[in-house]
Amino acid sequence: MSRPAVWTQEQLAAVADEATVWTLPLLKRQVLEVLRGEYVEFPAQPRPGTAVVVAVGGGVLLDEAKVWRVQRSPDTTLVAIPSVWGSGAENSPVAVLNRDGQKEIHTGDTFLPDARLVWPELTQAAALS
Repeated sequence: MSRPAVWTQEQLAAVADEATVWTLPLLKRQVLEVLRGEYVEFPAQPRPGTAVVVAVGGGVLLDEAKVWRVQRSPDTTLVAIPSVWGSGAENSPVAVLNRDGQKEIHTGDTFLPDARLVWPELTQAAALS
């Protein structure tokens, strides 16, 4: 099993123009100061066929992004950026969704993001919110 590539902020900036940013309302301002792509507010989903999706959030959002990509847009490059550390969703081949009070568990290498990035300022901002 391979792991997602670890990107720098420079690599992220290089794809920013073609990326759709998928994040939570509380992170929108801070994320969009750096990334100027299209924005989708969770729980809404990006359009299938989007070239690059940058998912920024906790394990719930990152797991939703992994399942969305596998089921709706398999050719999309998925970049996972955790805003809360702990779940490891940005580096895990497991995605757990909550559906109607039940856990829906998906596993396999296809659920690994293509890349991950650590953005310490986001995790600090999320912790203060």
